[in-house]
Amino acid sequence: MKSRIVRTEPRAAILVNLADKPYYKGLCALLRENGIDAVAAEDQSAMVGSLVGVPCGDVPTRTAEPTDTECMIFSGLEGKELHRLLDKLAMRGVPEDVIKAALTATNRSWTVAALLCEVKKEHEAMKVGNKAEH
Repeated sequence: MKSRIVRTEPRAAILVNLADKPYYKGLCALLRENGIDAVAAEDQSAMVGSLVGVPCGDVPTRTAEPTDTECMIFSGLEGKELHRLLDKLAMRGVPEDVIKAALTATNRSWTVAALLCEVKKEHEAMKVGNKAEH
C-alpha cells in the first residue's frame, strides 16, 4: 500500500507587486476559477505563512528590505496541478518574468521581503546557468 502525504496548507496564491498590472483582474479570476484564493501581499514585513493562515511563529526567522520584485507565492498546490496552473497563467498573459515560488516549511516564517530576495537570487542564478549552457 502506498502512503500519501496530504497537504494541509490552504489553496492560495500570494500576489506581490502585481495589483497595478493590466493582467491582475484576469489573474485573480483564473485563480478563483481554480479554487485558489488570491491574497495581496501589501506589507512585505508580514510573515509569508501568516498571509494564508499557516502557523509560522511570532517572530520572522529571516527578514529583508522591501523590494519591487513581482512574484506569486503558491500554497497548497503541487506537481501536475501547479504545472497546469502555470500554463494557464501564461495563456492569460501573465509575463514569464513574474517570479513564481512555493510556500515551504522553511520559508513560511520568513517575511515576504526575505522570500522575494531569495527567489530573485535563485532566479538570476538560473538565468546565468541557462545562458552558460547555450
